Amino acid sequence: MARRNSGAAAQQESTEAVEATVEAPATEAPQAEVKKDEAPIDLTGFQSAVAEALEGADTSTGDIAPAGLESVNKVYRELDGIKSKNQARAWIDEQMKHAISEEKNIVKAKSFVMLKENLSAGSGGASHPRTPADPTQAFVQRVVALRLAYTEVTSTVPEGVSEDWKEKVAALAGELAEQVDSYRTWLNDDSEERGDAPEVSPVVRQAFKLAAGKASGGGSRASGGPRRDVVKHMEQVFENLDSGSFLTVNEIAKAASTEYGDDRPSAGAVSARLFPKGKEPFKNDVIEGFAPEGKPKGARKL
Repeated sequence: MARRNSGAAAQQESTEAVEATVEAPATEAPQAEVKKDEAPIDLTGFQSAVAEALEGADTSTGDIAPAGLESVNKVYRELDGIKSKNQARAWIDEQMKHAISEEKNIVKAKSFVMLKENLSAGSGGASHPRTPADPTQAFVQRVVALRLAYTEVTSTVPEGVSEDWKEKVAALAGELAEQVDSYRTWLNDDSEERGDAPEVSPVVRQAFKLAAGKASGGGSRASGGPRRDVVKHMEQVFENLDSGSFLTVNEIAKAASTEYGDDRPSAGAVSARLFPKGKEPFKNDVIEGFAPEGKPKGARKL
């Protein structure tokens, strides 16, 4: 569908990048048009196999287990002739585009991409599903998919949306920055002291689901960066201080530690760790969360 607005060029560029990753093998004939006097090809079995595979897909990443890919490939190989196989591939493409443009479901679209990438007319192709050997390729594909989704969402502004929606987007993103830090810290924390998820906006939770990598689950990392422990950072900051020494949240966040190296944890991440919502302040054998009356919150050494 053509877009007569500023998002059209970016949308086409992203679409071409995605389509390049799922291009049909050169050994298969180009899709042939079905003549009006030919009987329609029955793809019911293939479509049913795809639906079953999608039911078992990872809901946060779209990844499909090898068993699901094999079951779809088995039905695909049983289709009669190249023409029927090309129509099966074309149907996969249509479902992928529908998931992006109509359902706004990039995770489901990725499932269809994965299914098409692993289709093989040969008997041995499905035993070894193709996955990107280069992590850069996998990362680029994920970024392009997310960019494509963003372009699609913003290219057609729904009726009734105010003209200053871009300014409102920027303002909300700024307001949620601290919650993002807090939620990322909780996701990356796999220690025994990890509590319940911090209370954050549904927008933040949705963002992390969209940005999730291959691993899923509450304890999985949200990004490909190094795993860092805020507690270890705080313990190292207080290591050479006397018992009873107090530092504010901002002072702890700005202090250097070997755990973070040249980086620093955000003040929001430190605060969320020291003062988990609905629970007692953090305390271990080294430090405890402490909030002096009338002063900024922080921690003191035991």
